[in-house]
Amino acid sequence: MNNRKLALNPSSRMLLCAFSFSLLTASSLSLPLAAQTSGKLVVTTEDAAIVTGRLVFSTVDEEIRSPKSITLTNSGAGTLTISSLVLGDSDEVVNAVNGRTSDYKRAGDFQILNAPALPLSLAPGQAYELSIQFAPQRGSGIVSGSPTHTTNGENYASLTISSSDPSQPSAKVQLAGLNAFAYEGTGEPSAAEIARSFGLGNSIGSEALKLGGAKAPLGEEIYSPNWLRANASSPVLLWPLARYGARKTGLQGYTKYRENASGSEPTIYAFPGGSDVSGGENQRLLPKVSIDGSTVTPTANNIGETPAGAFSLKFSGSYTDDALNTPDQPHNWRTYPLRDSQGKLIPNTWYAIVDPGNVLPTEGNEVGKNFDYQDGAFLLSNARPESANLDPSVPKAAPGNSSLVLFFRSAVSGTLADSEGKGIGFTSTQRNKNDTFTSTPSFDPSSLLLNTSSATGTLVVTTTNSSPSRSDNTLINGLQLAFDGRSIPFTVSSKILGPLNQINTPPFQQAGIFLGPDQDNFIKVVVRSTDVNTLGIEFYQERRAVGTTLSTVSLANPGSLQNLELFLIGDPSVGTVKAAYRAVYTSSDTGRVNLPGTVNLVGADFGRYFDPQSKAGILAYSKDSPSFKIVFDNFQIVKTNP
Repeated sequence: MNNRKLALNPSSRMLLCAFSFSLLTASSLSLPLAAQTSGKLVVTTEDAAIVTGRLVFSTVDEEIRSPKSITLTNSGAGTLTISSLVLGDSDEVVNAVNGRTSDYKRAGDFQILNAPALPLSLAPGQAYELSIQFAPQRGSGIVSGSPTHTTNGENYASLTISSSDPSQPSAKVQLAGLNAFAYEGTGEPSAAEIARSFGLGNSIGSEALKLGGAKAPLGEEIYSPNWLRANASSPVLLWPLARYGARKTGLQGYTKYRENASGSEPTIYAFPGGSDVSGGENQRLLPKVSIDGSTVTPTANNIGETPAGAFSLKFSGSYTDDALNTPDQPHNWRTYPLRDSQGKLIPNTWYAIVDPGNVLPTEGNEVGKNFDYQDGAFLLSNARPESANLDPSVPKAAPGNSSLVLFFRSAVSGTLADSEGKGIGFTSTQRNKNDTFTSTPSFDPSSLLLNTSSATGTLVVTTTNSSPSRSDNTLINGLQLAFDGRSIPFTVSSKILGPLNQINTPPFQQAGIFLGPDQDNFIKVVVRSTDVNTLGIEFYQERRAVGTTLSTVSLANPGSLQNLELFLIGDPSVGTVKAAYRAVYTSSDTGRVNLPGTVNLVGADFGRYFDPQSKAGILAYSKDSPSFKIVFDNFQIVKTNP
């Protein structure tokens, strides 16, 4: 098919495997003498080229498929003793979808087929290969109202290996088994379930099998028609993570890239069909591929490609560039920046999923296209969007930078404009469900007025009938700034000018500040009507569209308020977010008051909040309530005072 293959250099291999923690020990040169003369454990998993420290299995309807291997090697100078091999719960339970924590306690679904007698002694250079089998002990199903598409389809556990290695007495391998309900149709797993099986912390935006074909960003999706090699000295790699196409014989799912300058379309590989129940390399995770007529396991040496300039991806005739998908130009690919299980972005690495077919379904003619986006699922590495503005791994300004301190005293060029065309300082809005790749209904300049006529300056926001809460996701003018939230403790704050007795209709007249990546996942502290003519402050978190109020306090005499300051305090060193307020009246001042409650961000939530492009801003809305005006005196993202 394609002779332009290039071996992966060591730096690219390290980048590729970075999204899963490595079990390799430190160099013996840095260890004490006693450690240098002892045994040293190296754990190698079968699919280490794609995902290290993890075994990933798939099956359909509880079928028992082939086992996979974990190799235990003694790379030290002395004898290594393996003292125990224990199957237990997965470490990734913090990433469970709402209520599905039992999926991460499935040790009984995995078996060591050739468990050795323990203790096991390995001489220097000796290895032992464990054979692990996934044998699901419960049936999966499609159940209405389940938080995931497939109920009981995801099964996670871990294998803990205890040894005499003084630098690593306990090593752990994560185990994942995906048990599809049935072959093809609605029985297949969803793109979100596939991502979790590989330990990815991405927000796909939906748990549904059919994600819909709208040309609108879903979850963290980045729409880049064309791509560039990130490191020109290394190849682009498109690893096949999953293939859930129709079961057929012969080759199918031809996967190519298109060199835009020349228009040439070299084939990377295809997927072999077959006459067995699985249809060859269909209906499974980590399929083998066909290259030059041979069925092989993909490696860095046989799938590496070296496009000279901008390129697009192509699968079964469907391109990442919608304009090339003639005749109907459907949105056939969705691409997500890769996050590990802790939510950390892996630069230049992407979860790319595709639903082929260039003729849109019409009533009575579905033409086989259902927008499930898992006919092919890929790990794209050493690639970046052609437009640098689309790259979410490029850090923004650190807390305290002047661009993150807005006093609204003058217009700011290059930022969102108000009703009079004056730049207000905010650079984007929190995307709502109506935003597309070409339009932003989440932004309404007619409801904004930058008032620079006085020395203080204000931003006046007129609320709209919208809301970010739960599944509504219609917020308009969730004005935000991006900042580097990874290392410096920071405080997000805003001062709202009183009086505030115009906020008098519960429950969805609200105004305040927020922190978070999207309208399904955010933390806010707001002033709101808690009862008719009663004002309160609410500290609130929404996670995967499920809301939790951490605390609420009442504010007396809203008509006498001169100003109200709201604070969200984030600390990336411990993964916490707290809230506070200060209310200034005509004759009194509460001082800064800490609100009860703390948000503890763990797992993928941690990385998505404390990100190279963390997001925070102001919001004001009146869902199904009378509109009102709110006056913001300032907005700041600064370093937290010690």
